[in-house]
Amino acid sequence: MNTQTPSPMPSPAEPSACVPERKASLPKPLLLCLVAALALTFWLYAQAEVVIMLSEQLWLCF
Repeated sequence: MNTQTPSPMPSPAEPSACVPERKASLPKPLLLCLVAALALTFWLYAQAEVVIMLSEQLWLCF
């Protein structure tokens, strides 16, 4: 028979229980570059001439 009692969980006030989780975050300059690249991509796709030119270039590959 197992007579061991489980150890109590540490209270949140104990420093060992309050280990902060590290969030994976990008540096701000890299994040700004990614947002700018996405904005430029969406803006270019909104231009009909660019979409037609890209589709014609893709079609020439076949």
